[in-house]
Amino acid sequence: MVLCTGGLHQACGIQQRSILTSHHAQAVLVQCQLCKHCSASSCGGMACTYCLQAMAFWRDEQQVDQLLSRYQFRELPEVRKHYPHFYHKTDRWGRPLYIELLGKTDVDALMKVTTMERFVQYHIQQCESFRKVKLPACSAAAGRTILTTTIILDLAGLSPTRHFTLTVKRFLETVSLIDQDYFPEHLGCMFIINTPLLFRSFWSVVKGFLDERTLAKIKVLGSSYKPELLEVIPVENLPNFLGGTSVCTELIDVGPWQDATIVAGSPALLKAGAAGQLGVNAGLPQSDSFEELNHRSGMIGTSVEAA
Repeated sequence: MVLCTGGLHQACGIQQRSILTSHHAQAVLVQCQLCKHCSASSCGGMACTYCLQAMAFWRDEQQVDQLLSRYQFRELPEVRKHYPHFYHKTDRWGRPLYIELLGKTDVDALMKVTTMERFVQYHIQQCESFRKVKLPACSAAAGRTILTTTIILDLAGLSPTRHFTLTVKRFLETVSLIDQDYFPEHLGCMFIINTPLLFRSFWSVVKGFLDERTLAKIKVLGSSYKPELLEVIPVENLPNFLGGTSVCTELIDVGPWQDATIVAGSPALLKAGAAGQLGVNAGLPQSDSFEELNHRSGMIGTSVEAA
């Protein structure tokens, strides 16, 4: 399997690649929801068609469909010790809550218990699981279509010597390219908490390169983050180490997708998710929307103001 280090836009420029069959191209169109890719890449017409074809080529090249069901990442418990990341229940609107403790991440130690190629395969598998397992289950639990996630990035413990290295840069770039190019438009809102002064200076530069649509989904906070989080996340769903009441002793995934009653009671919805058709013909209200998720004067899902 080829390690993906390139970007979708680079792939789009190589028009000599074989054109996929109409059946495969149509399936990819539905799976990736054309509007998401065109919106994320600000392209249209033939350019968007090439983007979709390149994305389909990438999925074949990476054997994405097989990764979801067959890939075994046995080193995950050790990986989470050096890169703490997990899903923990849902926010007030039923969107899965994803948490990364970036300040406790040690990429050098991480690369001693796995390889970059194996981690990339795991990351792709998790992205597929998010789309095809977690979102359908969250939609079933919420009674409306859920297409996005709420993210908390905790920077407590961030170190210039440990986190601003070439190894970390390569790691973040590789993972970010996959998210941006092949699994776009799934961010509802993001809270970056416990930000040190060093990061705030860095953020003042970085945000100048982000479009307004992305910036509107991000809020940068210091140590007094709890009131902001509780506006979006029920206190009973927020881990206790972040100020909530949900006991979280292990960094493992917890959510509606593990509820046998929800899974067994929503076969049609889960089938739509497995086919990549959630939000196209899932049969639920489109309530995970710009208009309906109010937060102060903006809309969570598209406009949490950046600090």
